[in-house]
Amino acid sequence: MAVGIKDVARAANVSEATVSLALNGSPLVNEQTRQRIIKIAQSMNYTPNPYARQLVLKRSGVIGLVVPSIENYYYATFVKHVNRAIRSTGYRLTISISENDPENEAKIIQEMINNRVEALLLAPVNIPNDQPDYLSLLIDSEIPTIFVTSRYLVDGFSCVMCDLFGGMKTLIYYLNNRGYNNTLLLTGPQGSYALDQRTEAALTAAKQLNLTRLDVVNLPDVTYEAVYESMEYIKTDEYDALVCVNDMMALAAYNSLTMRGLKVPQDIAIAGFDDVIFSQISPIPLTTVAQDIEGMAKTATESALSLLQAKTATTLESILPCKLVIRKST
Repeated sequence: MAVGIKDVARAANVSEATVSLALNGSPLVNEQTRQRIIKIAQSMNYTPNPYARQLVLKRSGVIGLVVPSIENYYYATFVKHVNRAIRSTGYRLTISISENDPENEAKIIQEMINNRVEALLLAPVNIPNDQPDYLSLLIDSEIPTIFVTSRYLVDGFSCVMCDLFGGMKTLIYYLNNRGYNNTLLLTGPQGSYALDQRTEAALTAAKQLNLTRLDVVNLPDVTYEAVYESMEYIKTDEYDALVCVNDMMALAAYNSLTMRGLKVPQDIAIAGFDDVIFSQISPIPLTTVAQDIEGMAKTATESALSLLQAKTATTLESILPCKLVIRKST
């Protein structure tokens, strides 16, 4: 049977309140009495109840994490690394999935606020949603909030993400150096910061390099299914390179094109973005841009802890570098 604070108080011949004060280091208990109570508690293998302590302190001890999906290996990997990073902090992690739906995202944020999470890591949906209503709720709640993997262009919120612009620009420069000058970029709807950064970078690089052609196709979604279904209607014979804004899309494009009998990279080069595991093990390993997913998870967790310890409102921003990964698809 577990030893409770009442048992320690009885053994020490003091009140339960005195035991609680002593174990929490209160100056109201003299040092000699405190040490005696600690020794008795240790000898009885007493373990404090963290939930009871949190109630007393009016804290939840919880950090919230919201992601659009875990079917996308990029987000699944991010969740895994955040979980690992938080495990040793003394906080618990609660994870919610918005299913890339702004309404779900808003409901989840409200639930997080109601449940008094102490900090929030938020990976926004990948569809246009510039000024969601819940941003004002987060500001009013004063819950430290960190945008991760992407962001909304709103002042007052911290951010941890990779240099998407720089990563895509490096990829286009690499393709140009390889002799690819007619490029098609497959992306999602306009209005998502993370997607727009990649698109703007590709167009900027194309202008700087004076590429023969760089066209952009905005698909309704950035999933495998969206690309595979769309490839039937996209005239790829006009291009020598196909760039996708994530690796899942690149794999879908590869599978669709090879089903038509095309060879990669002989007939058309394909490149993705993110460097998730299957980009390495696809039939033709994919050239891609690696995001430091583990680094983002660790930095986001450290930022959350820093904001929790800050006595005044603070905004943190960390932009991690991307890395070009060259494989056989180009």
